[in-house]
Amino acid sequence: MWSNCGVADPRILIVGSGPSAFAAAEMISSKGLTFEVYDAGLIYPNSKSASPKNAKGTVRKLIFGFDFPYREFSEGPIIDLGDTMASQSFALGGFSNVWGATILPYTDDDLKSWPISFSDLQKYYDFISERIPIAADEDGLKAKYPLPRRYYRNLELSNRLEQLLIDFSRNGNSGYLGRSRLAVQNSTDDKACVYCAKCIIGCDFGLIWNANSYWYSLKKNQKYFPNRRVLRFFIENNSNFVEFVDHHGKVFNEGPFDLMFLGAGPLETFRILNQSKLVSDKTILKDSQIIFAPVFIGGNTYRNPGHTLSQLFLRLENNLVHPINVQLYEYSEEVISRVRKLVPLLRLVPKRMLDLILSKFIYSLIYLDSENSDHISVKSTETGNLELRTVKNLKTNVGTALKSVEKWCGENGLYFSRFLAKKGRAGEGVHYGGTVPFNSAVNSDGSVGGFPNLYIIDSSTFNTIPAGPITFTIMANSARVTDLATS
Repeated sequence: MWSNCGVADPRILIVGSGPSAFAAAEMISSKGLTFEVYDAGLIYPNSKSASPKNAKGTVRKLIFGFDFPYREFSEGPIIDLGDTMASQSFALGGFSNVWGATILPYTDDDLKSWPISFSDLQKYYDFISERIPIAADEDGLKAKYPLPRRYYRNLELSNRLEQLLIDFSRNGNSGYLGRSRLAVQNSTDDKACVYCAKCIIGCDFGLIWNANSYWYSLKKNQKYFPNRRVLRFFIENNSNFVEFVDHHGKVFNEGPFDLMFLGAGPLETFRILNQSKLVSDKTILKDSQIIFAPVFIGGNTYRNPGHTLSQLFLRLENNLVHPINVQLYEYSEEVISRVRKLVPLLRLVPKRMLDLILSKFIYSLIYLDSENSDHISVKSTETGNLELRTVKNLKTNVGTALKSVEKWCGENGLYFSRFLAKKGRAGEGVHYGGTVPFNSAVNSDGSVGGFPNLYIIDSSTFNTIPAGPITFTIMANSARVTDLATS
């Protein structure tokens, strides 16, 4: 079954519990093989916090009021975030606990500088779409993004965004616009959205997919081990071993393993590889930077209740800048909270008046390609700690990107002001990777040079970070790497 060394039932290790680890586990399981998972595995604490440790003065998205997805593990190396908004998650399920559930594949245009293409990933996108819920529609996005093999009915749009989509379809203006594709179960004969407008703070009905629930229902001989933060890999007597630390600071060695899949996130994965003496002490974390901007739409307020996830996806292509992804959101109570925190002077405006003003806007989250974004330098110290610092990209073309969005809004009866747009700090959108890109220390099949049967399955290997949703491609690529490694 496993041709790499003729072992009928290899001992397989997965590091991490986020979307990439989920995809690897599903691929391994589909082949009748078993696995072990080592993970820090932080879960809901007993008390809530409104000021996550790594927020650095900016609002972090909490889940049911908890900040545990951002908390550091109690033992092992630490990370100095510097002036960035990057982070790593030691939570069970990683950042899927707090993600916006957006799902889109990458196109061949997005993958131009990668050693793999859309055709290399297509069947793995299908593989993932058969294992997570995806709400989607056959609309204008289909011209650029193939529909997933399996999908549920999409969530309802607000009245005014539905009209915007209708008008856009009639007028045939530039760009690709359609309903957001979301990792949300919205079935006609099973669980369905009740439009309580609480998506951003946490779905009480569990309709938004989260990797953490997967690890509670493993099959026989599939084992999940929390409280194990991997420190490094090493070879002893021609066999692969792992060193990890628990929350008491006790260090253990475990092995041998026949296959190992590392999906701890681009920062933690880099640290582990560095401590295993497989990569140098310095690298660059590539980021898809975000811009938060209100868009005046006027008209009646949105249907209430509604949902607070992204309602529309817009892709704009311009020869002067890499493709831009824009996610459009409706006005909500969460928007008021965010705006008040981003612009402290607005706290002086009475809530009723602010509510009336803001209700005339929809809100855009603009994602830039990593080539048009600031980068983050990552340095490993002698003790294994990481130090992060922003590296300004003088070729960001933010002005050109904003002009593209402004032009599109004008074509569609919307008013967009570049002066109201707020560019996020590097790492704030949590769409990043590329710390060990393909064809560097890692081959195009995910294997690590100099360490047999070790594979990288998270966004660490991405050569660029295209604008727009990243998680679907993280999972598809993880499934691809795992499939090749176990064939």
